[in-house]
Amino acid sequence: MTNAQVYRPWSGIALAAFVFLLCIAMIAGDWKNLGSWLWSAALCIAIWLVFVRPKLVISDEGVTIVNPLETITLGWHVVDALEVKYVLTFFVAGRKVNSWVATGPGRYHARTIHRSELLGVGIDKRDIEAGNIRPGESPRTASGQAIALCRLRWNAYRVALDEGQNPPQLAASAKYNLLGAGALVLTVVAGLVFNYFA
Repeated sequence: MTNAQVYRPWSGIALAAFVFLLCIAMIAGDWKNLGSWLWSAALCIAIWLVFVRPKLVISDEGVTIVNPLETITLGWHVVDALEVKYVLTFFVAGRKVNSWVATGPGRYHARTIHRSELLGVGIDKRDIEAGNIRPGESPRTASGQAIALCRLRWNAYRVALDEGQNPPQLAASAKYNLLGAGALVLTVVAGLVFNYFA
């Protein structure tokens, strides 16, 4: 991957740090109780998977979408469209690939968007003037920042093709996070078993 850029908003990391501190406090309050350890571990793993693990790795050749239980790599040559409604979505050969890291804002955010903040982020000027902008495309949101970064790289790739260049392509792939899923299931089952037999 050339010129790779990792996108992960700090809000998820801050929330995870707060939950981790709560779990440490819960264990410290009753450190001899195995149930506290098991449920704290399950909560920390779940928070890690949902709020810390998701990220986008954006490069000149494509993007790697890291979700809680799956990692998907897409080359720009297979991406048909980008959209933000509830999350950043990549359209590839008639199917949708969602990114957990870039969730859209609430519906009231649309009232606070000013047209000037949308200039230079890869949105067609005609769409800006017509007001055909989703709230999730605002640069003040995680989804808006992520789609702007992806759109700029995707457009640069398409311009290179139009100019007759042969830009490198990223091979598409998908793999599951079996370790994370297994750790979460194991700690939850252990916690349930402990509560049942304790």
